[in-house]
Amino acid sequence: IIPYNYPRIMESLAKEYGIDIKYSKSNVSEIIGNLVQGENKFQYILNFDGIWASGILLDYLIGYNISLNRLVQELPEYFYIKKEIPCKWDHKGSIIRRLSEDHRDTAELIEGIRFIEDRGWALLIPDEEKPVFNLYIEGYSEEYAEELGMLYDEKIRKMVDSSQ
Repeated sequence: IIPYNYPRIMESLAKEYGIDIKYSKSNVSEIIGNLVQGENKFQYILNFDGIWASGILLDYLIGYNISLNRLVQELPEYFYIKKEIPCKWDHKGSIIRRLSEDHRDTAELIEGIRFIEDRGWALLIPDEEKPVFNLYIEGYSEEYAEELGMLYDEKIRKMVDSSQ
């Protein structure tokens, strides 16, 4: 189970190791609901008990004679940014709707709205507990992640300002 807002590097790592993945919405209740269904109960413990998960990881590394350093070196490089953009509660829906209309051919609407670009993506999700949007960005380089972050941050802030 991978929350929808996680970096896509998780997907490529899972494929590399022959692991099937399932996406979940990113709120905790949705993640837990998906984790406790069927055969995912073991993963629940790995996600919510860091000490136990560390022990399982160390046991795996010892069993396969893999050093932690080697494991870290095998991780691909990725660039991931998270930002918060203030927005009044009653304006969130109209902003998401306007963005989805403007980007109907290049966006995913599984949770919030994900803008797909050539070298990365930006995901805007209305926060369930605060009057903000959460903006997640992943780029194939640090510069592009920052560029995408600035582009969508500015665009969304302008929409928020014009709606108030």
